[in-house]
Amino acid sequence: MRRSNLCLFAIILVAIGAVSAQAELIWDNYLSNNPGYDGTSYFSSERCTSVPDSWAGDDAVWETTVTISAIEWLGARKPGYDYGYAEAIILDSDFQTLYEFTIDSGQPLDYTAEELPGPVFGWMPYEGYVEIPETTLLAGQYYIAVRLVSAAEPGDATTAGRNVVLTTGNGGINGDTMGVIKNVGLGADDWMLVDNYFGTPATDYSYRIYGVEVPEPAGLLLLVSGLLLGRRRL
Repeated sequence: MRRSNLCLFAIILVAIGAVSAQAELIWDNYLSNNPGYDGTSYFSSERCTSVPDSWAGDDAVWETTVTISAIEWLGARKPGYDYGYAEAIILDSDFQTLYEFTIDSGQPLDYTAEELPGPVFGWMPYEGYVEIPETTLLAGQYYIAVRLVSAAEPGDATTAGRNVVLTTGNGGINGDTMGVIKNVGLGADDWMLVDNYFGTPATDYSYRIYGVEVPEPAGLLLLVSGLLLGRRRL
């Protein structure tokens, strides 16, 4: 095989390897010291519990295309109840839903939860982790949120439990904005920045995103074009 062909083959392998690389931490919003939440506050992020359905999320900003595959978060939940599934949602910078992995969409998510020393706010703190179908996002700002779904029947407050996402950073803001919330029936029927919710202080929520950065197609094309031009000179 000619040296130029070997080089072209090597570049293709590098490109493929970059796209299919093992997922790594690509956005870290654990702004406080270990374990990552500040102990200042929280917001409801739950479904079929003893309060109305809700979300609490935060933004992530990437300067290149990414493919995300997992979400990690710090939360607290009322012990002694069965939280059967997690749900996740991804919004664009205008709060429009891009992707949802929910019971309604037919894609509820299995998750793991590692208990942390507690209690906090009277509940058991934990670190949650959920894998989602690989989802590619162009460079930009996105909002990502996860909530737990109680195994109780909707409206059954006696067996439903509670789940919240914990704040981080003691008011410090990472990304382009503070956290966002939605709480249908309790004054936040649409997505909003958290400080628009009855004077709630600006804050971030504890999320980490895992995935891979995707090489820019233009950069790969330049590499291949350069190689082909060099090949013609051989």
